[in-house]
Amino acid sequence: MTHFTISEPLLLYTFPLEAKEQEKLDAFLLLLEKSGAWKYLNEVRLDSELGRPQINKFRLFSAIVYCFALGKSSLREIEAACYYDLRVVYLIGEDRPSSSTISRFISLLENCITPIFISIVQAIVEEFAISLDTVFLDGSKFEANSNKYKFVWKPTTFHLRLSEKALNLLRLMHLSDDVPKDGIISSKLLTEKLTESQKIDPELIEGGETALRKLCKMLDSSQWPLET
Repeated sequence: MTHFTISEPLLLYTFPLEAKEQEKLDAFLLLLEKSGAWKYLNEVRLDSELGRPQINKFRLFSAIVYCFALGKSSLREIEAACYYDLRVVYLIGEDRPSSSTISRFISLLENCITPIFISIVQAIVEEFAISLDTVFLDGSKFEANSNKYKFVWKPTTFHLRLSEKALNLLRLMHLSDDVPKDGIISSKLLTEKLTESQKIDPELIEGGETALRKLCKMLDSSQWPLET
């Protein structure tokens, strides 16, 4: 590697980095090198703070990206990781950037962060043969109603049992003639059956009007199957 390289390791470590972790970090650096992100970093000029030696911007970039991957997103957390996290120390080498230096460096990346992100994603896709036909995004926003989306996460077996329960209720109400005997009953069909139930003569139902109201209420509470 030409850009994302590490310095020669010390002969003796007080707390040595495990070989397996080192292999992961080397693979991470190799991926950054293949991505070509260094092309954009070449255009970034990071002036050192007064009295501090020049910091290797490629090492700093790799350390910051790795910290983000670990969930260390604040400047203080990244600064501390450069001192105390052996994995980050392995990436940053002998440099110990302050939080202000890290902040300035990140701000300098503002104009090129998008192409850097694209190049890294493309390298990941090529390296691991990942298909982008289906993409999952973290951080999705949902309305703060814990029950509104509950049915989405239920397994198919749940909806099958729910449909079986609804079918039994419809049989008691004499409304099951055109309802599928197998599979999941759609919420649209259940809604139609609820409308029809309003026209049922209570005398046709065992238990009369009270039983009919109870059946309608039970059917109404079960109209969230998987299919719509």
